[in-house]
Amino acid sequence: MNQASPGRSQKGLSSFTMLFVMVAMATFFLIGIKVVPMFMDNATVNSVVVALDSDPEVKTMADEQIRNKVMKMLTLNNIRFLKAEQIVIKREDGLLKVNLDYEVRENIFRNLDAVAVFENHYETRLPNDS
Repeated sequence: MNQASPGRSQKGLSSFTMLFVMVAMATFFLIGIKVVPMFMDNATVNSVVVALDSDPEVKTMADEQIRNKVMKMLTLNNIRFLKAEQIVIKREDGLLKVNLDYEVRENIFRNLDAVAVFENHYETRLPNDS
């Protein structure tokens, strides 16, 4: 029988394994620092789009007024990377649809980027004109 002598048993991680674990943790930490703010910003953008529901005047506003309202709310929430042209407003089938779709690209390291595509939609029934 091959039994290890008590003095030769393994204790803990080797230096290489410890280095590997530290590099892996640092990599995940770096990615988290770069990616989490993108999702936090999108949560803010989504809350702005959903907040349109609390304003009954939105249904009767012109498209440009809705865009201005959304842009003001985004600016108040420190979201400055979106442009008014990215807000698509459609009125069809008795519905008002506001879409704010965008892409965020964040450099992770040299030529490695993290890309996230976000789609934010708001839809409400328009008042009848009859």
